[in-house]
Amino acid sequence: MRTGHPLIWMFADLAPWTHQWLAWLAVALEDIRMYKNHQNLVRRIKNPLLYPEGLSVLQVAHQLTSTGFHCSVEPSVQVGERVRKPDLMLQDQETGHRIYVEVTRLLTSEEAREADTCFRSINYTLLRYSPWLKSSGRIHKILNGGDLERAIQLVTRSCEVARARGALQEISDLDLEIAVCGNQEASKLAAWSQARGLEVNALQGPPYEFSDLGRVLRKAAEKQSQVPGDWPALIVIWTAKVFLASSQIEDVLAVLDRAQHLLGHVYGVLILGEWLGVGKAEVKELHDHVYVSNTRHGILQGRALFVSNKNRTVAIPPGTEKSLRAAIMGGRAGGTN
Repeated sequence: MRTGHPLIWMFADLAPWTHQWLAWLAVALEDIRMYKNHQNLVRRIKNPLLYPEGLSVLQVAHQLTSTGFHCSVEPSVQVGERVRKPDLMLQDQETGHRIYVEVTRLLTSEEAREADTCFRSINYTLLRYSPWLKSSGRIHKILNGGDLERAIQLVTRSCEVARARGALQEISDLDLEIAVCGNQEASKLAAWSQARGLEVNALQGPPYEFSDLGRVLRKAAEKQSQVPGDWPALIVIWTAKVFLASSQIEDVLAVLDRAQHLLGHVYGVLILGEWLGVGKAEVKELHDHVYVSNTRHGILQGRALFVSNKNRTVAIPPGTEKSLRAAIMGGRAGGTN
């Protein structure tokens, strides 16, 4: 790899989860050798500047081929009067039916970046104590600067006390609602969490406006020009945190459903995100939509929301659709950026 490549830092990190992630990367890179034009994706991953987008495509390809689809990288296809090269083409090996896939990353808004920094900072503080403690909680609002430093210090002190005594420690103010305890007090923490609509070993918040959803839809509309209109197409969008917990999904879908006309002819949009943390694994089917939550490599929370386009104009054979949805719901776990 070239000097300054992001992977150098991954190889230098001795944390156990990075070893698991690098093992996944080795398997994924070996698997893509079966893909047509795979060298195009390898070139992107080797290039430090193109690595993030290349890795995003690799993760998607590795997951979506988990149910037997053949895959081509950057196939040439006629779209109107121009030749386009979508990121991937999946092909059902039984029927020969194609699904074109375009993968993109949504640059985060300033508010989303602040929310993400707040969440990661507090969540990382809790994760440092995860070998000895269980935790649960919610961040009520975006914290930054001195307010975030104060919150981290407060969480750290509570964790230190809980580690020393084992007893449940609670923080409850206008900014935070967090409890931590030793493993022997797990039943008390479970009751505390249930009473507040929370989950053990999961952190929620901070809330922010669903402004990113409009950007997701606009990005999906923009990317339609990269895929042909006579075959099913899937637009995959990586974004920071359009959603955090399953309790928010119906609100998110309500916003998306009101603007489905922006999805045009595509089969649907797959929104992906991941961050440090451990949460409950679940799969929810909401009408034609699918929400997936899982934990990867012992330390990464993954989220996927598939939004089916009820106005799509191109049919997809039932067997092919079943394989695609199965890949979305239970595909092999990928890495992180």
